Amino acid sequence: MSVAVVVAVLLFAALFASLVVLLRQKAYLSAYRMLIDHSRDLMWVKDDKLRLFIINKAYSEVYGKKKEELLGKTDLELSPRVLAEGYKRDDEFVVKTDAEYVYEENEKGDCWFHTVKFPWHSLNGLFNGCGGVARNITDSKLRQLKFEQISNIDPLTGLPNRSCIVGRMQNMITGITGDSCLAVALVGVDSFRSINDCAGSRTCDEFIRLVSFRLGRACHSLGADVGRVGGDVFCIFLPMERNQWNNGDMQARISSVFAEPFTADDMSVHLTASTGLSVYPDDAGTVQALLATAELAMRRAKRMGFGKTLRYSNDMSIAQERSRKIASRLCSALKNGEISVVYQPRLSASGDGSVLGCEALIRWKNPELGELYPRDFLDEARMLHLISSFDVFVLKNSVERSIELAASLGRFIELSVNVSAELFLRDDFARRLRDFLAEKKYPESKLIIEISEKEFMSQPEKFTRAVRAARELGIRVCLDNFGSSVSFLGTSTGYLFDKVTVDRSIISRLRNREDAPQLLKILMSYAQSCSKRITVEGVENIDDLRKFSGLPLECLQGFYFSHPLSAELFEDFVFSHAKSEPHDSPAPAAAAIPSFNSAPAADSSEVLF
Repeated sequence: MSVAVVVAVLLFAALFASLVVLLRQKAYLSAYRMLIDHSRDLMWVKDDKLRLFIINKAYSEVYGKKKEELLGKTDLELSPRVLAEGYKRDDEFVVKTDAEYVYEENEKGDCWFHTVKFPWHSLNGLFNGCGGVARNITDSKLRQLKFEQISNIDPLTGLPNRSCIVGRMQNMITGITGDSCLAVALVGVDSFRSINDCAGSRTCDEFIRLVSFRLGRACHSLGADVGRVGGDVFCIFLPMERNQWNNGDMQARISSVFAEPFTADDMSVHLTASTGLSVYPDDAGTVQALLATAELAMRRAKRMGFGKTLRYSNDMSIAQERSRKIASRLCSALKNGEISVVYQPRLSASGDGSVLGCEALIRWKNPELGELYPRDFLDEARMLHLISSFDVFVLKNSVERSIELAASLGRFIELSVNVSAELFLRDDFARRLRDFLAEKKYPESKLIIEISEKEFMSQPEKFTRAVRAARELGIRVCLDNFGSSVSFLGTSTGYLFDKVTVDRSIISRLRNREDAPQLLKILMSYAQSCSKRITVEGVENIDDLRKFSGLPLECLQGFYFSHPLSAELFEDFVFSHAKSEPHDSPAPAAAAIPSFNSAPAADSSEVLF
């Protein structure tokens, strides 16, 4: 065989092999095109000039054109200039770095795509371009956005919730400069739990919506954001210039929200709110600290009464730290024998100087904290649900001491004991108290259970039922701190109580007023609508005593007659005043009176009596 024939055969073989490879590549390319055309993702390849080289069916459908109209074109020829220039920058980055580039984009405002761009190297080495795959994630993105919206919006009011409030405030803080600040007001509706018990959750939900609407309307002109922190607490926050900050303006706007009654489901109520104010960066350095200081001020405002507004101050944090110490040591106070009972005499208002009764008062003497009065620790006791144990301790010890005094005196004098709502509203309280008195052979007529006016007004219907049930069992009940709540004045109780005690704060406020006699007569008329038996607390001097001349009173109580005394000193006081006349000199200072520690009742926290 000649050389020419051999060469021809080899060339034919090589040509045949190349043809087979080309046919296979064509088959592979056809299968590849069929595969990508069936994908819902957008797929494309661009050459070294960033011209479209390969595209799938989904890509052409997005542009609404045939493949032949798109191949060989650049993004500048197919898309708006702003989008096209962005695509070009991304492609050039991929070609230059020979690395993938992944991102999400919101194209045309209504479609979201997850895009992956990658380097493309041709098999023959003729060009280096880039390819890409873009997946339409609009549905999942909308679900995500809806979830984020739900998670950041309070479903009841439509206001931003706490997490959203924190996020917005964080963004605002980044823009605060030396001449600006971020003001925050936490607004808590007063006694809303009691309203919920009375009106029901559906009606109270409507009240919350109405409050949110009014707050939003009142603060709109300020440019303030309003959110709902949770429950009955709302948050108002706005960045402003320091010279624009005005506590009074904020307070006035919040007060205007609650000036008119709220009506829902044929029920109309007058609501009040306590407000705590705090300012970044003066009062706190972070968003969480800012909310915490505002909450601290709001809680302090609530303790002062309804409808108060307070700006945070550093002494509140000091007081809070002391409160934490008190709470941490309170649980063991009874066990350690640190709780005692003292007695403040109540003298006849007739002027004969006789002691008609006394009020039993709790005291706590801690080795570290010193001697504490009820105002110092009873709030913490309520929070820790220890208040009932303390009430029972005072009741048991004071009744037993009263029995001892009666044995010496030959008669019982009236004993008044303050009881918290937590204990008084227990279904079995009155029955078990009656059984305890019967066991001790203590006359029911000589014990007065005092409940505060503020607590009564927080749950009037529950208290009314409980008072009536107690009196049916022979337990006598007194309304204490009468006049401390303006909302109670004018409330008709139909002689619900056996006795009324006028709050010492009333006497303090009337002390320097010329119209005090007239105001006292009005107050007495209100008190007499609850009970014919009236005691006045807070008599501190002879002028106070003279104010009550001629008024329909049974007893007087105050430092003018005596400070609270230990059991032994109270017994001496009773004997010394058995036949004495009123005196014109005040009682000794409290520091001169030794304290008395009663033995603790070991089981007082376990059983009622």
